Amino acid sequence: MSDILESYGNELHSIKLSEFIITKRSEIVNMEYNMEITFNNLKKYWCQTCQEFTSLKKIKYKNDCNMVDWADLCLQIKLNQARKIHDQTNADAYILKETLRKKNLEEFASLLLNPDDTFSRDVNDSLEGKAIEIQQLINSYRHSSGHEKNVDKQDVLYFGIIDLVRTGESSATRRVLKEYLPLIRERVNTVANYDVKAKDFAKQVLSDSKLNREKIKREKRKIKKEKRKIKRDKKKKIKDKETDDISIKSNVIKIIKLVLKMTKTFDKDDWINTKMTENEFTTRFLTPLGDYIAKRNDCVFRPGEQSLELVKQYENNSLNDDETRLPGPRIDGLIISSILKVPFVLFEVSGPPCDAAANYSHFKDDRNKIAKNLKFLFKQIITSKGTPTLHSSKKIKLFGAQVYKDTLYIYSLSMPLWDLYVFNLEFHVAIPSKINLFSSSIPKFINKIHNFRYLVSIYHKQLIEFFETQDYGSDSDSSDPDLSTCSSPCASFQKRNYSQMN
Repeated sequence: MSDILESYGNELHSIKLSEFIITKRSEIVNMEYNMEITFNNLKKYWCQTCQEFTSLKKIKYKNDCNMVDWADLCLQIKLNQARKIHDQTNADAYILKETLRKKNLEEFASLLLNPDDTFSRDVNDSLEGKAIEIQQLINSYRHSSGHEKNVDKQDVLYFGIIDLVRTGESSATRRVLKEYLPLIRERVNTVANYDVKAKDFAKQVLSDSKLNREKIKREKRKIKKEKRKIKRDKKKKIKDKETDDISIKSNVIKIIKLVLKMTKTFDKDDWINTKMTENEFTTRFLTPLGDYIAKRNDCVFRPGEQSLELVKQYENNSLNDDETRLPGPRIDGLIISSILKVPFVLFEVSGPPCDAAANYSHFKDDRNKIAKNLKFLFKQIITSKGTPTLHSSKKIKLFGAQVYKDTLYIYSLSMPLWDLYVFNLEFHVAIPSKINLFSSSIPKFINKIHNFRYLVSIYHKQLIEFFETQDYGSDSDSSDPDLSTCSSPCASFQKRNYSQMN
């Protein structure tokens, strides 16, 4: 029987596996194991040890093994063993080999760059070691704060979402979780993929003072000619680089054509502030942009007031049989996976850009709306699979796009630890509108949109992999309601009342 478990559970009336692993993580990593350290061996060992201990002590035992990131724990133990067995040089080589073979994730690049910091770091100082404290602080805030009638005045921490978008002192996340924010930011930040070639080609096209529709058509014809040349020369082995260059040029031309159309061939300056409705802006600008982002990623963009069916199902699960079903939230646009039939990018236009001053509360309302619906969508995605492990669940990232005034904001929502949701601002970029600034604003806009398209592509593949991977725990109790979803479904009182009134 493990001495670590003995010291932890002697005075307890029940033991929860995930809480034990988090609390005693440092000691678990440093203890000696008489077995080969693998994902499955480690999982079976601690599940069996806890089962035997609780049976002997006649106390309750909750086997929530799917909520433990066993792969990360396994890696930490191997790193610790490498430090003990090898000198510094051999340990570095061992880390490189094991990291690439077992994880192959960018988030572990820091292990290779700063091995000394990794070896000397106390596990309790990691985000995993602080998980229980963070969860307790969030629950305490949610119970003590009141519900606001206006969504724009409600902090999203009230909905159990860690908000990294708001940075002011009024942010509840900043007040409640201030000391934990660096750890959380480090875990959720995404590596940008900006393409210098796209930016340079856009500058080249825009450098012509006589730029017009005819010039754009000529550039488009050149690109088509290059494509035909490659297709004709079947015997030649085409390099990926050559094909990518043509694709980049084609994408740049598409964005320039969109701006050209909005400005009526550069005759209409500051087009974004001309009088138009929210629906008109969505049709003329957001729909072509959404189509461009979704195309070739096996996705479809759907504009207009779209109902989130998965969120609707999630909210209705919490209602009694005699309560009226809820219609589900309405979103200005969605990007849906053609393969999975699941939405994973939400679009909101916060009023017509020409009347931004009157729409600031609308902007905050929509931002909170995106955060809430992404969380509900995330929960329903996990629930639809059953009982996935944290290792696969934390690879998912959902996105939200919001237009306010002349700026496009790109948000993301992820779950770095079980039932801890983080809402983050990936980037924001000004929509090109002033003709005299096009030579600088359009290349920058194209660069950011290219990065967003890349993120959609990468995390769409991750979502497909999540559903295809069979990573269920064979020794977990799938009948436990806490394992079937991250937390119990709920519907707000406002929505219940509105539904009953109608």
